[in-house]
Amino acid sequence: MTKLKLPVSLLLAAIGCSMTLRAEVNDSTIVDRLNSAGTIKIDQPASLGSRLGKGSDNVIVATVVADSIGSNKLEAEIAEKQDNAPQAAATKKVAGYRVQVFSDNNPRTAKAEARAKAKELANALPYKTYVVFTAPYWRLRVGDFTSKEEAEVAATRIKKKFPGYSAEIRIVRDKINH
Repeated sequence: MTKLKLPVSLLLAAIGCSMTLRAEVNDSTIVDRLNSAGTIKIDQPASLGSRLGKGSDNVIVATVVADSIGSNKLEAEIAEKQDNAPQAAATKKVAGYRVQVFSDNNPRTAKAEARAKAKELANALPYKTYVVFTAPYWRLRVGDFTSKEEAEVAATRIKKKFPGYSAEIRIVRDKINH
């Protein structure tokens, strides 16, 4: 945790975002609110943090302290925001295998057919489906498998569940989400 001592105007300029302060009294202005003694909490959104190069959301808590001669000092703390919600793990692309279930280049029907089959597979099996267009083909690929053996097991399950797709099912090397 870093402690900063900054004037109010510099703090607002450093934050670089608009903020709304709600005062208890309707006739007070933002400047009056900032100059009064007390604590001001500014939540920084994730999008601003990413623009500033910060990895996570930060909360800036600024405390305005009135000293004995009537001037105010600002003490600010920057703290990590504590969210109870789990952070989504970043996925990275690595070399692996997928099961290709469908491939067609008919410009009128291939896209709709690939999506319909993807929906059927997603409802029946626990694998993630990917509808991909690589000119001129629409392809339906299933799963993120790190080994060929895992992909073969999945291909066998798909063939048993959907025997009509058996002619087109094959294992392909692909970049997978890991």
